[in-house]
Amino acid sequence: MVLFLVMTVVILGTIGLIIELGMVRVTRERMKSAADSTAMEVLRERDFVPEGVVYADDQGRDHGRRERNRHVAAWPFASQISATYEGESEAGAGSYVKMSSSQGAVGNEVHGGLVIEEVGHSVPSLRTNFSESSSGSNLALNKRQGDIVAGSFVGHEPGADVGFGDNPLLRENPLYERLDFHPPAEAAEAAYSDSVLVRLRRTKPYGLESTSPWNDDVDDVSSSGYTMPLIFGLGSTFLGMEPSSGYSIRHHGIPLRATSIAQARPAVRIGAPLDEPGVPAEWRVGAGPIALRWGEWMSDETFLVDPATGLYSAILRLRPPDYEIVSLLHDSFVAGTLYPKVSSQVGDLVDPNRLQPDVQGGQDSNLDPSYWVSDECYLPLYYFPSGTERRVCGFARVSIEEIEEPGDCNEQDCMTGDLFIKMTKLPNSASPGQPWVAPRNASATFDGTQPEVVFPSLSSRDWNDLIDRLYKDAASVVSPLYVFESRVYAPAHVR
Repeated sequence: MVLFLVMTVVILGTIGLIIELGMVRVTRERMKSAADSTAMEVLRERDFVPEGVVYADDQGRDHGRRERNRHVAAWPFASQISATYEGESEAGAGSYVKMSSSQGAVGNEVHGGLVIEEVGHSVPSLRTNFSESSSGSNLALNKRQGDIVAGSFVGHEPGADVGFGDNPLLRENPLYERLDFHPPAEAAEAAYSDSVLVRLRRTKPYGLESTSPWNDDVDDVSSSGYTMPLIFGLGSTFLGMEPSSGYSIRHHGIPLRATSIAQARPAVRIGAPLDEPGVPAEWRVGAGPIALRWGEWMSDETFLVDPATGLYSAILRLRPPDYEIVSLLHDSFVAGTLYPKVSSQVGDLVDPNRLQPDVQGGQDSNLDPSYWVSDECYLPLYYFPSGTERRVCGFARVSIEEIEEPGDCNEQDCMTGDLFIKMTKLPNSASPGQPWVAPRNASATFDGTQPEVVFPSLSSRDWNDLIDRLYKDAASVVSPLYVFESRVYAPAHVR
């Protein structure tokens, strides 16, 4: 009988511990998922300005994207999203139970009649890492310990110390100083940073309501929710320390943190334009209907400065019947071709011979400007990694418009039936000197599929050549800023 009672206590305690650790694991995974989503969305909107909104400066744009997306962290935890959650729930994540004030009281040695209060859900309310000035404007703080931090993800440098205290897995100390993420020296430069770090934390101990010593729960900068108490599935009969005597995992709980970093990387996949009612114009941009040769894009002769706009443009002609595009300055070779695909990714074969003209009443619809003219698009660029095969090697942002036949065209350059287009490189006006971070409709990763499987005719060597082109900077050309600024980047989760 005694053995039975002893084993019952052991078994119940083990089951309770399994339940408790299971809740910790589930909560931690949900926190990590919420941090991942928030970091991706904040970065994705780095260069996005909502229609009808005018920001006084870049700090205002940065604050806007943080304010719009800080609530993304709440979606996995709230049964409904409404303004009532704002300021009414403790910042944190997941279900939690709060110990009553009678916990561990004198005379309650075996916790008889213990009351546990179920307080529902802890819904994250991340702080933006901005403060409001006396004039009412928002000032960037961007402190490294904040809930949302913009900066640069540097990874691990070869030969450098692998972690704090010689721990190869420890990249962040208790003060939230990371080895692999560097905020800019000036907080105002956060609007141009290529990476975003997001934190969720449940680090406030039950019964110890003061702020934690780890830079948690700092006004405007960081938040903190309650820890998860270790209560053995609500079945504990063990006596713990008296709460006011100091920290006790039994009473004050298990702290949980989740950190995610998203980084802008060259886009490898662009989807179709989003033509849906209510979708902001900036989000409608997608893969364009024309593919341009990479060398022509990089040339310092094809794209010339337009005195009227100060932008770099090229005059190209669309030549029937093969729909190839040639430059008026380089008529001896093909500069591009029609590319009638709703989406495009690096490695795709650009084959003009696969174009099937739709002839209706003697007029080829592929020569209808409504098909190939695009105000703005992500232009696929192609390269020749294998002889005559044309493969997509990257994307850039351009505008395409139909124009009249240039007045200085001679008979050799301009033939009957030719259509003329003006293609303009669009620099990133929201983040000058930086490439575009596509707010929607672009991906920086392939779903983990090996390129040899996706493209059977593409060798590993050719694939590596394409990737080299994708990452190649335009430092060797005249006016490199416009080449670099027009490149399209996409957010990727990196840690």
